[in-house]
Amino acid sequence: MDLLKVKRIDLVTFGLPLAIILASIFVALSSLAKTHPEVTALLAYDLVVLSPLLYFLLIRKRKIPKLTVIPFVTVGIVLATILLPENQHDHLNIIKAIAIPAIEIFLVATVLRKVYLMSKSLKLNAHTTDDAYSIIKKSSIEAFGNGKFVNFLISEMAVFYYGFIAWKKKALNENEFTNYKDNGTVPLVWGLIFVMGIETAVLHFLLAKWSFIGAWLLTILSIYSAFMVFGHLKALSRRPSIITNNKVILRNGLIASIEIDIEHIENVKLCSNENLDPDDSVGNLGLSKESKNHNVAIYFSKAQTVEKFYGLRQKCDMLVFYIDNKNEFVQKLKDLLN
Repeated sequence: MDLLKVKRIDLVTFGLPLAIILASIFVALSSLAKTHPEVTALLAYDLVVLSPLLYFLLIRKRKIPKLTVIPFVTVGIVLATILLPENQHDHLNIIKAIAIPAIEIFLVATVLRKVYLMSKSLKLNAHTTDDAYSIIKKSSIEAFGNGKFVNFLISEMAVFYYGFIAWKKKALNENEFTNYKDNGTVPLVWGLIFVMGIETAVLHFLLAKWSFIGAWLLTILSIYSAFMVFGHLKALSRRPSIITNNKVILRNGLIASIEIDIEHIENVKLCSNENLDPDDSVGNLGLSKESKNHNVAIYFSKAQTVEKFYGLRQKCDMLVFYIDNKNEFVQKLKDLLN
């Protein structure tokens, strides 16, 4: 019932403004445009003013971003410019002279407001945790809401922070565990960065013979990819996994993390580094669906969700992952379960 209500609200929210746009297009393409040109000239107000204004009034008390009004205005201006004859652009030019500066002011004011909210939220959240990624995530959601764009923003900000800013090494506290010291992850990542550098240089010179712009686009993309890998490498040592009295927080650099209530854990045990079937019920802290490097398995009484890079999620009833000090980790967790 609630879902049906939501769909009806969305239908009204988007349907009414779109109905005005479609009706305006119909009138502009009909014979009325020739017989009553003074009427069709006023269609600019329907397309650029009435439709966006109605949409804004319908979303003003909802969580839909107000910036979504801008596409309605932009589409209205484009359609009015195409549909109306050149000699009927007087009203449209007046609207453009007002609407375009208004959009620019609205964009600048919105961005400044979001930046202010973000900085304020960052300061407040810095007192609740020392994990920079968690601070960035919580602050971004508080400032911008929750959505795909925000997930992208969180990942990009985290890459920038750990790549450029996070240089101070973190000393491990009690009940904190690393996952990169004993499995060769660090030399592997450095090797990957080195190979990416060599390949980028070679491909740049080869591609430059055919396309100078294409060569530099590929080079910039490769450099940024290497920077992302470098940010993940630094995050590995600065984002340890943690066991508290009521939670287990598992992290794998910037790639993945999960926060589990102790009450939702059925069992924990050591497991061999064997390939598992890529089943939906088996989760991991890597990018791929299947784990090939793990030594601990946790079984859940309630399905849990692993949060991965760029907002990707994986639900699972069992989680496999790698921990350096596996025996101590499993023992501590078992003590809490008993």
